[in-house]
Amino acid sequence: MTALPLNSVQFGSHAVASALAVQNLYASRTPNDTVQVVARLVSCTDQPSSVKIRTSFLKADTAPSEPPSAWKIVFLQPRSTAVYAELSTSHDTAAYLIEISP
Repeated sequence: MTALPLNSVQFGSHAVASALAVQNLYASRTPNDTVQVVARLVSCTDQPSSVKIRTSFLKADTAPSEPPSAWKIVFLQPRSTAVYAELSTSHDTAAYLIEISP
């Protein structure tokens, strides 16, 4: 087993990984000193689809800074883009990990 790379997206299945591409990831501090992450996703299929996405925010030592966010459903039209965004609630957030499941 290897460590998961931080500030990245992890796919819950090979099927999702082959049907969806991550075009860009963004993270920034808000005026309240929390973190907002945004992922721009691209559908690689010819059919409408949906995925579940959540974010785990981590401290500098990689311990959780808060519980994982609730799962959100993101709908994608064929060969189109969609945006997923999440805000941390903790001021201790230093990194994140986005999970995408079918």
